Amino acid sequence: MLAVAMGAGLIGCGSNEDSKSGPTSGDPPVGTEPLEIFFPKLNSAYIAGSDRKFKVPAVVNGVRADKWECSDPSAVDFEIDGVANGVMITTRKAGMFTIKAIAGKRVGTAPLVVTAATEEDWERGKERYNNAIALNLSPMVIQGGFMLMQNLACTNCHGSGASFLSVEHTPQQTGGYTDEEIKNIFEHGMKPPGAKFGSLPGIMNFYPMFHKWQATEEEYQGLVIYLRSLEPKTQGALDFMGLVNAFRGSRGMGMGAAGGAAMTQPAGAAGAAPAAAGAGM
Repeated sequence: MLAVAMGAGLIGCGSNEDSKSGPTSGDPPVGTEPLEIFFPKLNSAYIAGSDRKFKVPAVVNGVRADKWECSDPSAVDFEIDGVANGVMITTRKAGMFTIKAIAGKRVGTAPLVVTAATEEDWERGKERYNNAIALNLSPMVIQGGFMLMQNLACTNCHGSGASFLSVEHTPQQTGGYTDEEIKNIFEHGMKPPGAKFGSLPGIMNFYPMFHKWQATEEEYQGLVIYLRSLEPKTQGALDFMGLVNAFRGSRGMGMGAAGGAAMTQPAGAAGAAPAAAGAGM
């Protein structure tokens, strides 16, 4: 396990010279070396005038970043306590920004897209997520797939209190997905390219056969906002869509139980949830 980043808890967001620039992939400045940030693309939400917090973790691999910055100093707060090799980002406004990590001569950037939301969005998502319609586990087998009720509560299979699987899809697993990619997972059971690293082998062969859930367009958007508001929580090697482990493996590095870079347990948590039948959704 890599060393936990040290420092005083909450720090303000630094800025680049152009504070109004949108997110870019960004080449490292001349004389610097590239630094990989996970997620490569960050996504979150914000509700103006609300006390509700939206967080998304970002980590670098193999080193400790000396500094984290944002293209808009007023857009986010950074918290480094409790995050291994990274930072917890809390949004302070909606918009498109660029997050930068600096570790010696190594510099990396990642775009951050923060969706403007409302309390009504969040409430619709919460109600659909927690609608108390239970999975009875008596599916009809049809052409190798499963036909399930499409209005089931998400809590049947997701979260630490789930009746089945206990798959986490907090921002620590889903912060790399855009809003539309998350909606596509709800509606069509289709994960974006790269998401296979965040799932156990074989699941994507049948995932689209059953993971198609009924909701209105407003409820789909509400579910996205609700998921963005969940407290980030680890699920081991499946965190960060599994990309950290994929990165380490491609370079002949050891596979850490949490991908070599992950958040420590939230306050009050007894321990990490075991990897379940998938990650993120």
